[in-house]
Amino acid sequence: HPIENELKDPTQMKLIVRTSITLCSSVYLATSFFGFLLFGDHTLDDVLANFDGDLGIPYGSLLNDVVRVSYGIHLMLVFPLVFFSLRLNLDGLLYPYAIPIAFDNRRFFSVTTALMGFIFLGANFVPSIWMLSSLLVPQLRSLWVSFFQLPSRLGTLTESQQRMTS
Repeated sequence: HPIENELKDPTQMKLIVRTSITLCSSVYLATSFFGFLLFGDHTLDDVLANFDGDLGIPYGSLLNDVVRVSYGIHLMLVFPLVFFSLRLNLDGLLYPYAIPIAFDNRRFFSVTTALMGFIFLGANFVPSIWMLSSLLVPQLRSLWVSFFQLPSRLGTLTESQQRMTS
């Protein structure tokens, strides 16, 4: 794991994971709790959508702006972390026997450009993630089932799989 490689003591990894999960869970719980306190029964599924209109409270427009700016800053800080893992894993999937991507500038540039282009097109032309998921989830479900049935169809079951199916 890239983070574990950077640690002086790799045994700290469990503590780091637990701490990060605790912090993330705390932020999500606080967001949902204060979102419900602010909007009550009118809280939308996407809490950020509540900040589109007039809140009807003093300094409501300032609060709207603060939430939007903080969310933008959040995206700018989190995107590189998520993108790093995405690029590294996609490279490992596409080029499993190649030298590490950090040492191949051409491959680094091409994978980065392709991913950024795909993300840009998705962000600009997909109107709603819910619409996209409603179209893709049924197809992915059938693909997932087919994936697990594939070894039996090809006759490449392991001994334990053969015992489970018979």
